[in-house]
Amino acid sequence: MKVKRKAKGKAGRKRGGVLAYPGIARHAEALGVERTHLWRVLTGRRESRSLISRYKAIIEAAHRGGAK
Repeated sequence: MKVKRKAKGKAGRKRGGVLAYPGIARHAEALGVERTHLWRVLTGRRESRSLISRYKAIIEAAHRGGAK
């Protein structure tokens, strides 16, 4: 007789944690860049002064308007 075992969780990042950059996918789309590129710029792995300034403008506009 076979005994069913509980499925083990997948290794890796736990779901539901705090995000460092909430809305990064939406912001990347609005900026016309890929999400990974924006993330690399924000974390310092790549340099793009123009992208940083445009990203800050989007964030400030979201905070002023109360929209996400």
